[in-house]
Amino acid sequence: MYCYAEDNPHPLHRWSFFKCLTADLDFEGEKYLLNAGKWYRVSREFVQEVDEELASLLEITSASTMPIWGDEHEAAYNVRVFSDSNGQLALMDQVMIQHAGMPSPIEFCDLFSDDRKLIHVNDMGQSSVLSHLFMQGLVSAESLLSDARFRNAVNEKLPGTHQLADPNARPLPSQYEVVLQSGARS
Repeated sequence: MYCYAEDNPHPLHRWSFFKCLTADLDFEGEKYLLNAGKWYRVSREFVQEVDEELASLLEITSASTMPIWGDEHEAAYNVRVFSDSNGQLALMDQVMIQHAGMPSPIEFCDLFSDDRKLIHVNDMGQSSVLSHLFMQGLVSAESLLSDARFRNAVNEKLPGTHQLADPNARPLPSQYEVVLQSGARS
């Protein structure tokens, strides 16, 4: 594998294809991982601990399951989910909020629930898009927690049924949930 700069005919970096591979294998009762060209054996106890933790997280987040993605684009999906929510969701897709610390406005979320879920939606599953989705959720949540001006600007855009009770008071993080929804169109 080679990494080239646009104006340089010589590779800046090179590495073997093997270092690009990842694997997760069960062999003779053991768990093996391949990462960056190195094999690791993972203890069964650690695997069990991680599996149990993930299972408990899945139980917690199962209440946030979003509807199945059809063949529509993101905007149409958001409108459909909003329309089917019986007023539980506010549609915030493409509603941009100016934040003092950001060079450009940001999207608070795509859908905001009456039980304080900031739902961020993206219609593709590529890693670069997922990375953007993660950053969107992070920046929005951090702005909500840290900046009263941002909360006030959000409140101006939210319908009355979903407005923050006191946008000048710092919200408790435990009262909000960030939901990331990604799915490829069928």
